[in-house]
Amino acid sequence: MTTDSATPTPLAPPAEAHEMPSPELRRALRTIAGHTQGDVAREVGVSQWAVSYWERTAKGPGRRHFTRYLLLLMSYAETARELGLPITWPAQPSTSANPAQK
Repeated sequence: MTTDSATPTPLAPPAEAHEMPSPELRRALRTIAGHTQGDVAREVGVSQWAVSYWERTAKGPGRRHFTRYLLLLMSYAETARELGLPITWPAQPSTSANPAQK
């Protein structure tokens, strides 16, 4: 079986977000967003057991599911921020130029 590595990923996470958050944060983000492990499993295309494993251990998904899971976690982080929670993952782009300073 061959795979076409030249096929682009439909939505690629930004470079600064390529690190998976801790298992504890993965679970917290999912919970804050109001989703079950089953919801995540269906969205990513894995079993509920796999999501449970990713939330209990430092081992995250393999290459096949990494991007989809990472994007899902990023959307959950955005939901948490919209609720006013101090989520620092993924790192927010810093604004190096302050318009007030000239």
